[in-house]
Amino acid sequence: MRHFIYTSVFIFIFFMLGHAQNEYTHYGSIDPHAATSGLPFFDRGMIILSEGDHLFIVSGYVKLEGGRSCHLIKVDMSDMSVVDIIPLEGPQGDNAFVEGCVAPDGGLVFTGEWLDYEIGRMRTFLAKYNTDLELQWINYFPEPDSTGIGYFPMDVCNTFDGGYFIYYVESRAVGNPKRQTAWLLKTDENGERLFQKMIPDTFAVSRVRGNITPTDDGHYFVTGYGRNSEYFSQAYKIDEDGEIIWYQPSHIGQLFDDQRPYSTRLPGGGGVHAWMHDTIILEIYPQLGRHFNMLKGYDTDGNLVWRHIWLDRNIVNSGIYHLSPASNGDIIGTGYMQIRPSPFLYFGAWVFRMDPQGHQKWERFYNDSLVRPWPPGYFIPFRNTELTDGRIAITGIIVDSTDHPDLPLGFQANVLLMVLDSMGCLVPGCEGDEQIITAVREPLIIDRYSVSRLSVSPNPASDMIEVRLQEGLVTPYEAMMLECRDMHGRQLYRALWQNTTSHTQTMDVRNWPPGAYVLTLRTGSGLVAAGRVVVAR
Repeated sequence: MRHFIYTSVFIFIFFMLGHAQNEYTHYGSIDPHAATSGLPFFDRGMIILSEGDHLFIVSGYVKLEGGRSCHLIKVDMSDMSVVDIIPLEGPQGDNAFVEGCVAPDGGLVFTGEWLDYEIGRMRTFLAKYNTDLELQWINYFPEPDSTGIGYFPMDVCNTFDGGYFIYYVESRAVGNPKRQTAWLLKTDENGERLFQKMIPDTFAVSRVRGNITPTDDGHYFVTGYGRNSEYFSQAYKIDEDGEIIWYQPSHIGQLFDDQRPYSTRLPGGGGVHAWMHDTIILEIYPQLGRHFNMLKGYDTDGNLVWRHIWLDRNIVNSGIYHLSPASNGDIIGTGYMQIRPSPFLYFGAWVFRMDPQGHQKWERFYNDSLVRPWPPGYFIPFRNTELTDGRIAITGIIVDSTDHPDLPLGFQANVLLMVLDSMGCLVPGCEGDEQIITAVREPLIIDRYSVSRLSVSPNPASDMIEVRLQEGLVTPYEAMMLECRDMHGRQLYRALWQNTTSHTQTMDVRNWPPGAYVLTLRTGSGLVAAGRVVVAR
């Protein structure tokens, strides 16, 4: 069940945010060019890191005269105010910072690509800044005499021996048997190159477009994709020397490279990545087809242990732009969904949270009326990170200006900064049909279908509660399992739905610690209903 969030709901939200967002949640934009006489730029937030009491965002933009550049933005987490902004200009004025990580000493390490005009090639670099936004060092790779025609970095991570791994793709000239290949480059703590190795695979063309993530058992989970007649995801586990421990190519292909295999780690040494299976179902959209987005979870030995698929027939397209690990082992994802209301498609921001076993805890679909009252709209979260108190910070792109109506819409864009609570709520404690998504196979349109969700009475509660399954799409039957977890993902309750002829069930919460809890009702096919209860003493 996904629903559109109506404008009237957000009148209330903005009223609430005026009182609460500086202390807990936040929604707004940052214009890195506010002091440039109103000149338009295509800005977007590309990287977000947290260290100490501050957020650090890298924004990228395309200049009207051509070329690219970036800014590094420092944000005070106490009130989400901008502390400082510095330009990250390359030697020749064309560079792009693409990923980053926090170093063990608290510094900020970034990788990106730089156009070397002298040789006409893209080159990879690694740079380190301190939290005062001062450059500590920068190194460029590979050497100009390499046979490649371009080097495009995709990710960087800390290594367990104090250095860094850069994951990048090498493009080669036309006529080479393999036009693109995936590589690893390892450096020491000062960014000096130690070695670089090509990652072999079984495909005619390899593309990185994924991530490299340190795992809990001292290795690294790596993803990418290759192409023969279709695109197929690839998952690797490598050691500290860049040697492959295991390699798992996917058997599920996609016709277009719409979904990149973004990934993160799972507890115990495994990893998870996003992928998509696309097909054409004529009764829905012959011109667009269907795109089934999915997550694939691997254990420490490379076995595929679970797969979660979003199968709602009203989802025309969706994309996962980032996955990050939560402190309790959960997976936090951000991206977009394109939904099929009648008569028009709808495109909006998407945030979700999964447990390490592939069960969805919640997802949020945000309406563009949150951004501004005028059409057309664009509001997409690109990157996320969990803060030390459990909140979720997100950056991306937001079109919230009409200062230059004669220019393309992209040049009205600024950097999105949004901070949600641990449940993905913009207003803390959100609960209800307008934001909580309760099933992956239920219809999306609120005025055409009823809603399946769990309500609790009394709420807040202190002893006994009655859990009610809303009558409508879901009929109680023997195989339904009722579960309850706290905000850290710990399970406090699990039992079969006791009465297959009733929509209600009682639970004893007298021994539960005060706090908020998530209730879920599942069948063998997945989540069918969800709700929330607050226990107070």
